[in-house]
Amino acid sequence: MSRKNLKLISLALSLMLIFIGLAGCKADKSNESDNMGKDNNSIVENSDEKRLVFH
Repeated sequence: MSRKNLKLISLALSLMLIFIGLAGCKADKSNESDNMGKDNNSIVENSDEKRLVFH
């Protein structure tokens, strides 16, 4: 019984680590997309400023 319990505990821990890793990857991707959106907005703002300077 102790070996079965240890196997179940190790399996549960490994599954938890996998899910935590997947959740971390999803969080990183969402942050990257947010940052990319901010970068795009800043680029647009900079181009507008340059247009104003040229006008």
